[in-house]
Amino acid sequence: MRPRPSCVRRSATARNLQVWTGAHISRVLLERDASGAQRAVGIEAIPVEGGEPVRARVNPQGGEVILCTGAIGTPQILQLSGIGDAALLKPLGVEVQHALPGVGANLQDHLQDPCRVRRHRCEDAEHDDADAVRQGADRP
Repeated sequence: MRPRPSCVRRSATARNLQVWTGAHISRVLLERDASGAQRAVGIEAIPVEGGEPVRARVNPQGGEVILCTGAIGTPQILQLSGIGDAALLKPLGVEVQHALPGVGANLQDHLQDPCRVRRHRCEDAEHDDADAVRQGADRP
């Protein structure tokens, strides 16, 4: 695994927190509790340098898995873990652990697409700024 950036080192001083960089999370580890409910108990990661998958588990006395891999990565990992729309997962050979159709639906990442706008001056004296904005023009 790669060295941690300084901002991560500063936030990782808590004894109950592990921050991993330089690894690809392949799935969330799930287990059933005494009541039969599914619970996230850890993750499986593949080191970027290659090698065998590494598993990290939460403390059995209490703990949580926080998955922070973005608007695209988080649903992808959940689906690879068997959490998602069964109609999508089954044909791909992913064993459904928890059928949840909303996972992966309506994905909207915060992509940036540069847009160029040509500004022009409107000579109409009765033309107000709001109309100019609605028409895509902008007064200087």
